[in-house]
Amino acid sequence: MSNKAIDVNARSTTCGYTPLSVAARKGDQATVQLLLAREEIDVNVPETQVTRSHTASSIAVALIYPGIVELLLEREDTKADSKDEQGTTPLMKAAHRGNACIVKLLLARSDVDVLAVDDNGATPLSSAEERRMGGSENDHDSVIRLLHSAIEEWIIS
Repeated sequence: MSNKAIDVNARSTTCGYTPLSVAARKGDQATVQLLLAREEIDVNVPETQVTRSHTASSIAVALIYPGIVELLLEREDTKADSKDEQGTTPLMKAAHRGNACIVKLLLARSDVDVLAVDDNGATPLSSAEERRMGGSENDHDSVIRLLHSAIEEWIIS
């Protein structure tokens, strides 16, 4: 991947996928690392031009690839609070899935809004609480504790 003539931010003509979004979808951490090493990579390019769709970080969160999420969040230029077409943030997706590991990674970023609200009025906390009450087998209790702590920190600061 050292050929500078290759546009690493190009979108496919059919789905609007970028090389980074494809690697994130496949959970291919090695390819993500190679792409992130490219100076010209834009980690915030959404898959489509029509909507505020999925970025590589939101894809990695949704598909539960903590290693890829960590690689992306190490970069200061990653918009960790990007919204998809429903206004859902990566934190909301991780909370909804009950993934405490990814919630911790996201909450470590200062640009993640723990009180964000999507287009349906849901927050990360309400999403996690709803899934817990629905009997989900994931770790929603830990996620809820993490979110409560983050909200308390926000209130105090």
